Amino acid sequence: MKSLVSCDFYILNLAIIDILMPVFGFPLTIYSSMNHKWVVGEFLCATYGFIGFFCGVVSIATLAAISFARYLKVCGVKHAEVLLLHTKSSILGIYCYATFWAFLPVFGVGAYGPEPYGTSCTLAWQGHEIFVTFFLIACVLLPVIVMNVSYGRILWHIKMNRRRTKRSVSNMGMSVKKKDTYLIKMTFAMCVGFVGLWSPYAVVSLWTAYGRQGDVPIRVTLVAVLFAKLSTVVNPSVYFMMNKKFRPILNKYYIRISNRLRCCSCMSQCH
Repeated sequence: MKSLVSCDFYILNLAIIDILMPVFGFPLTIYSSMNHKWVVGEFLCATYGFIGFFCGVVSIATLAAISFARYLKVCGVKHAEVLLLHTKSSILGIYCYATFWAFLPVFGVGAYGPEPYGTSCTLAWQGHEIFVTFFLIACVLLPVIVMNVSYGRILWHIKMNRRRTKRSVSNMGMSVKKKDTYLIKMTFAMCVGFVGLWSPYAVVSLWTAYGRQGDVPIRVTLVAVLFAKLSTVVNPSVYFMMNKKFRPILNKYYIRISNRLRCCSCMSQCH
């Protein structure tokens, strides 16, 4: 653990959160789907909603923290090293922030309830417009702004550096640059994937909160929820595909699958 750098702790945190929802939440959804309705009671409905809400806030806040940490590191901000040493404290702060927001519906500020299609639970959007608005601003819009500003500043810094520096750079400098570039690309891909998958859900949430009952088609809600739940596989998928250690494995399986598909195609043509 001592050899881990700040970004590694954030990635580890994302991995833990990405496991929580599938392990503790998805079995309830699968069981309810088999019965075509939520059948495990109000308490587990609120628990499921709490876990989903908590994990979502932790994930997006962690991605925002990663983008800010990358900005501090790459752009050489004053006192950046001191700030980066407090990674564990920032992760603890993220958990406290997510716990605060996730517990508000438990204490009556907002509520948890079944989704419109009835096989999973989330925040009750209708009748809680003010809470929904503040939640989306504090837990979605604010982290997205941090990501955009951080990566925008990183791109600007890289662009300015390319203009100032000469092409001849020492091998050590090049290796550091390559590592930073890899981390920036990986975390940026994670941010884009996560925000892209959760954006339809945020739009549907606002539509449901401020619209009339029945305005939002159930199919639209279902698609938005499915996209949001897919976010749990984005981070490990991006990490797996962009990690050089795993690329040979991917290439190996890609070649194997391609060869099998060609064989199947040839056999079908022969028959």
